[in-house]
Amino acid sequence: MKNFIKYFLPVLLWLLFIFISSYLLRDNSIGRSFAHIDKVVHFFEFGILGFLIVRAIYYSSASREMFRAVLFSFGVTVFIAGFDELHQIYVPHRTASLFDFSSDIAGIFTALIVFWLIARNKDKS
Repeated sequence: MKNFIKYFLPVLLWLLFIFISSYLLRDNSIGRSFAHIDKVVHFFEFGILGFLIVRAIYYSSASREMFRAVLFSFGVTVFIAGFDELHQIYVPHRTASLFDFSSDIAGIFTALIVFWLIARNKDKS
């Protein structure tokens, strides 16, 4: 239970935040004020999710195989990002966008590399 709270609860809370923010951020007034700010938001939103998922998988695993954790996390997080884009079709004033999905993937990829570097250095010490 301690591992769940430490590693998986943050993932679930962040997923809830992403889902709720799809409804709360329906107004594109922010996007009109700053060009392409929505792509930056997508990058960080899913980058954080990717980081949390790989952290949960890597540190809760007895074997701690980095490559497998990163690969699995990438697949899961990209699936969630795709599902989120499809979900936005049904949210009033939102649309699915290949460009948003690309920003999601870039954020995920970046976050997984950052995690890999951090964990590798942490495991060495």
